[in-house]
Amino acid sequence: MYSDGRGGHVVVYVPNPSPGTTRRPDVSEQLRAAATARVYDADMKNSWPIYRIFFSDGNGRIVVSEWRGQWECCSS
Repeated sequence: MYSDGRGGHVVVYVPNPSPGTTRRPDVSEQLRAAATARVYDADMKNSWPIYRIFFSDGNGRIVVSEWRGQWECCSS
């Protein structure tokens, strides 16, 4: 969870990579940098191939959502 810098929050979900896959070192570094940030920056999402983002106002109401990538939902 990040601050949006205007009194709201930004909740980001980035799934772990699938078993047997690895991330490029530069992507891993970008993810570590984003994890230590306190205020959301739109450039953060450039390092996330799959994500769900929810933007909430100061009252906790989700006002915008955004997503990218194919979600692996279920296993058989």
